[in-house]
Amino acid sequence: MIRLRSLQKVNLDTLTNSYNFNAFLDEVNKQLKQKTQTSYAMFYTDINQFKLMNDNFGYQEGDYILKTFADSLLQIGDTNSILCRITGDKFALFLAYEDLDDLTNRALKLQAVSKQVCSPSGEFYKLSVRTGIYQIQPGDTAIVAVDRANIARKYAQLQRNGNFEFYNDEMRVSLIEQKKIEDVMEDALQNGEFLVYYQPKINITTKKICGAEALVRWMRPEVGLVSPASFIPIFEANGFIVNLDYYVLDRVCNRLRELIDQGFSVYPVSVNFSREHFKSDALPERLRQTIQKYQLPPELIEVEITESALASNDRYWLNLLNKIRSYGFGLAMDDFGSGMSSLNLLCDLPFKVLKIDKDFFHTKTTNIRERIVISSIVTMASQLDMDVICEGVETEDQIKFLQSIGCTMAQGYYYDKPLPSDVYEEKYLT
Repeated sequence: MIRLRSLQKVNLDTLTNSYNFNAFLDEVNKQLKQKTQTSYAMFYTDINQFKLMNDNFGYQEGDYILKTFADSLLQIGDTNSILCRITGDKFALFLAYEDLDDLTNRALKLQAVSKQVCSPSGEFYKLSVRTGIYQIQPGDTAIVAVDRANIARKYAQLQRNGNFEFYNDEMRVSLIEQKKIEDVMEDALQNGEFLVYYQPKINITTKKICGAEALVRWMRPEVGLVSPASFIPIFEANGFIVNLDYYVLDRVCNRLRELIDQGFSVYPVSVNFSREHFKSDALPERLRQTIQKYQLPPELIEVEITESALASNDRYWLNLLNKIRSYGFGLAMDDFGSGMSSLNLLCDLPFKVLKIDKDFFHTKTTNIRERIVISSIVTMASQLDMDVICEGVETEDQIKFLQSIGCTMAQGYYYDKPLPSDVYEEKYLT
C-alpha cells in the first residue's frame, strides 16, 4: 500500500485500506511543505453509475469493485504517492510527475485498467471513470488541490465523451454558471419555462409529414430562449434530466389529447429519454401511466434513446426495452453510428427505428464513403424489419441519394427546423 507505513488504523478507510480524508490532507500538506523541485499533481476520480452497480449486483460486489478500483489507482502512482478514499466511490491520488505527457499517460492507464475488472463471481466489468487532474502550484495547500481537481472532474462529467480533464480557470467560471442554472431549474419546471418544440419527420416519397420529434427549449425570464446545449449536459450530470424528460412526455401527451378532442389528425411523436433513466426500472411503467392518464394509444409515442446510453450491452437494458415494446410503444435508436457498439446492440435490443446520426452528413453533399455506409445501414435495417430515418438532412442532393437507396424518411432543415407547437400545428395538422 502506498504511503501507509506506520500509519494508525484510525486514519485508514477500512474497506480500501487507503487514507481517510483528514489524514490524507495532513500527509499531502506535509509533503508540500518540503522544499523540493518535484512536480506534484492531484487526481480526483469516481466511477460512473456506481450506484447502479450496487443496486443491480449488491453491496458485496460493489465493495469488491471499490477495492479493485483503489488498486487500479495505485497502479498509476509510485511508492511515494498518497491515496485517499474521500467518500463512496470518490478517490483522490497525490503523486509526483515529470511532465504533461506523463500525467496524460497515467490518466490513460487508469482508463485502461478500470476496464479490466473481474469479480470473484466471474462477472466482468468495464468501469467508466471520470477524472479531474490538477497540477499543483507553489503555495497550494492540499484542500486547494483537491477542490481544483474536483472541479476538473465535474467538468469531465459534463463532457459527453470525456474521461479526464486538466484543471484550468475557465472551468471554475463554467461551474459557477452551472450552479446558477441549478439554482433555478426546479422553479423553471414548476413555472412552465420549458417549452416543447416539434420538428417534423417527412416521407421522402410523398413529401408529407409522417411524425415529429419533441424537443425541449428553455425560455428564461429576462434571458430569452436558451440553447439546449447549455443546459442539457448539466441536467444529465445532476440527474434533473429525468424530471425534464417526464415533463416533456406529459406535455406531449396532454397536447395530443387536446388535438384529438378538437378533431385534428395527429401523427406519432418521438420523445427523447436520457441515459439517466437506465439507472432504475421506472421508465416503462411511467410511460404506461402517462398514456393511460390521457387515454392515448401507445403507438402515438415513440421512445428515443441514444446509442451511447446503451454502450453497456447488458441483460438489464434488454429486459427494460422489451417491456417498453410490449406495452405498444415505438422504440428508436437515436444517433445510430455515433458510437462503437451499434451492430452488437442491433443483434439483441428490440428497436423498431434507426435514426442515422447527422454526423454522417459532414458536408452539404455526401461523398462516396458516406454513401456506401448509409446505403449499407438502410439495407441491413430493411432485412431486420426496421425503419430508417436520416437526421440532419439539408440539401436536395442528400434527399435524392436517400431516395436512391430506399430510405423513405428524413428529418432536418431541408424540410423544417424545430417549431413552437402552435406553428407546427398550423403548418402540418389538419
